[in-house]
Amino acid sequence: MKMKQKTFLEILNSISHGLGVFLGITTCVLLCVYHRAYASRIFVGELVYISSFILLFLASTLYHGIPIRSEKNLLRVFDHSAIFIFIAGSYTPIVLSLFENTGAILFLILIWGLALAGFCFKLFTIGRYDKYTKLSTLLYIGMGWISAFLIPGLVKTMGIKYMLGILIGGILYTLGTYFYRKTSWTYHHVVWHLFVLAGAVTQLVSLVFGLQLAVLKG
Repeated sequence: MKMKQKTFLEILNSISHGLGVFLGITTCVLLCVYHRAYASRIFVGELVYISSFILLFLASTLYHGIPIRSEKNLLRVFDHSAIFIFIAGSYTPIVLSLFENTGAILFLILIWGLALAGFCFKLFTIGRYDKYTKLSTLLYIGMGWISAFLIPGLVKTMGIKYMLGILIGGILYTLGTYFYRKTSWTYHHVVWHLFVLAGAVTQLVSLVFGLQLAVLKG
């Protein structure tokens, strides 16, 4: 691949996920304003979720946007590990809305333990990520679709409309992994980024509005 073309692709990758950073920060500010008069466990969960959302897109933007070769390995660890953190962060407000204290703690220990294991996996495979692309993809998908066990509770708490939004977001992520692995096509990673952005925003809107409904019900 020519250097100019590679630079152009990295610019597209950076812009696509830089937009995610902007949307995450904007949502965080709006949530803080909305909850300024009171706080709840769901709001705390939402802050964890939004923080992991921003971290995910910031890590990706920095990795693709900083051209310094010597920094690439470290930034790639940051980029890949942030996916595990984001998945765990996405579960946090959901779990806090569905379970009482003991159940919530146990589920959060499980999901954040998996995120830590994923982070360690990325640390131990530095420089060999391309070799483990298929395994990484399966780990991301598997960790994400544990949420299938939470669907009945989510429908009851948030309603079918918002639950469908979360489900559609998960489907977009899953479909996008096809392009994540299709390394022979020039624009495969840009398209993967767009699927991630679409899935993340779909779930962001569904979770934020759905959880506010749960707060009002409570």
